[in-house]
Formats: sequence, structure tokens, C-alpha cells
Amino acid sequence: MSDFLRNSSPPAPLRPAPPVSISPFFSWQNFAAPTSAAQFSGGNERACLWTGSAASWVDLNPSRATQSDAHGVYSGQQVGRATVGGVTRASLWTGSAASWVDLHAFLPPGFTSSEAQGIWNDGTFTYVVGYGYNSTTGRTEALMWVAPGAPPIPTVSEWGLVIMTVLLLTAGTLVLRRQRRRPVAA
Repeated sequence: MSDFLRNSSPPAPLRPAPPVSISPFFSWQNFAAPTSAAQFSGGNERACLWTGSAASWVDLNPSRATQSDAHGVYSGQQVGRATVGGVTRASLWTGSAASWVDLHAFLPPGFTSSEAQGIWNDGTFTYVVGYGYNSTTGRTEALMWVAPGAPPIPTVSEWGLVIMTVLLLTAGTLVLRRQRRRPVAA
């Protein structure tokens, strides 16, 4: 994700954009999969993801984070925030804690905190929107991270179609070869 570009500071007269997600603790963007923050003993929240049952629950909290929240989800990716080293950092996940990307690292100097609120992919680019506090300007500013979108990974049913196509092409090629090798009866 090192290709993330940033558009960090709107012109001075603009106000930060409102957050995209429904609430800071629960979001159903694209109705793909719910994300949330679960509270554990000790009061720390941890970003998590689930898809319909308690057994599908996945802890997204990065290993170095003291707490995290997930705010939005789209096409297999989740966004939110993680607190690492006392700094709240905009975050991106792809279904696991190990996939964590620190979006805050792509901001210019002066941003002391950031949060990602929504994500969307148009097939060409992935767009992550959120906000961050810019200590240089003394205000909270709307942020957008844009990265080239990777082609989606085929689902199980798509893999089935790919495998079926390869098998049919192979079988068709073998049949044609056998027909060409047979001598024509006179």
C-alpha cells in the first residue's frame, strides 16, 4: 500500500467534510459485512469484523495498538483507527489484524492524529475518506487517501467458473486432436 497518495488539506475557506459512516461504533457500508468495536475488560476497544455469526468474528486490532475501532467496510476491506504509541492513526485492514496498513504514515508532517471513516473502490482506485488534526493549521481537516485498486480476488464461485473453463478447454482440445489424428475411411 505504499502507493497511497494523499489529499490532506482543503483550501482554507472549506470546512472538514462530515464523516461518511453511520456511527463511530457500527457501520453497514455497502451492506457487505458489519464492522464494529468490541469492548474488553480493561475498557479498551478493539476493531472487529464478522459476517453473520459469532464464529465468524475476527479481531482486527493491530499487535502494536492499545485500542482500535472499525468505522467502514467495502469489498473486503475495512477502515477505522488504531492507537499506536499514544497516537490515533487512520487504519486500513483486509480482513485480519496482520493486514493492518497505517494510513497516518502517508500524511504530511503536522498531522498529530487521524481517523478513516469510509472506503469505496470503483475498480480502478480505492478511496478512503476521514479526517485528521493538523497542528500546523490548528484545525481538524478532511482527508482522502487514494490508491490504485487491485483487481478483486475471485470468490469461490468465480474460481469454480475459471476451473470449469480450463477443464472444458482442455477436454475440447484433446477431442479435436484425436479427430485430426484419425485416418479418414475411404
